[in-house]
Amino acid sequence: MKIWIWLLLVVSVDVRAGSAPTPTPIFNGTWEYRKCFSKKEFDCESYYFELRQVGDQICGQHSGSTRQLSQLNEGGPVRGIVVEKVAVLTVTSGRNNQIVIGKATLRGADLVWQQSTTVREGEGDIGLIFGGGILKRLPVKPGTAPIEC
Repeated sequence: MKIWIWLLLVVSVDVRAGSAPTPTPIFNGTWEYRKCFSKKEFDCESYYFELRQVGDQICGQHSGSTRQLSQLNEGGPVRGIVVEKVAVLTVTSGRNNQIVIGKATLRGADLVWQQSTTVREGEGDIGLIFGGGILKRLPVKPGTAPIEC
């Protein structure tokens, strides 16, 4: 009898999950944070999230550079889950394999990112993962294919 009840619960949960509407991919695109300290082109720090949302899953890459390009993070994977206008993301540094968890929230046309905790410390060098701030969505360039995950 217990097995039948368990099977009924599994099937009913599966049916309800299958009938839920697929979320609109509102996080898709390339997002940029840029802060400049003078009018010189390289006197800026920049961080990027390139994201692709499929259903409630999100994946992509991140990269960044410090002021005057003195340090670069040429990219690392991003993975996460979306609930309405919030994505909880794990971000891995391409510099030193540090892993952090953070929250990305859509607020109007902006993406507000806040790193919350370090899951794994990096090896040697700094991770150079963006700590937090407001990112702007960059325009899609014609002929650009979506990021593969």
